[in-house]
Amino acid sequence: TNDGDDHGIHHEDFNGSTLSILGSNMFMIEPIREMSIVGGTGAFHVVRGYAQAKFHSVDYSKGDAIVEYDMFVFHY
Repeated sequence: TNDGDDHGIHHEDFNGSTLSILGSNMFMIEPIREMSIVGGTGAFHVVRGYAQAKFHSVDYSKGDAIVEYDMFVFHY
């Protein structure tokens, strides 16, 4: 499946800013997925980079999942 997400940042220097990620997020197939960071808002309005997502667990009955994201962001 292709996925597009905005991830909010809550660190005091970047509070209210978001990173926008786009890519394939097939956790059933790949243990670590790499997706593109295509932009953002606030402090991250002119960024590029990539994110690596690592699946930890899922509860299908509740629709909950625990996923660890490592993000590598380049600001221009």
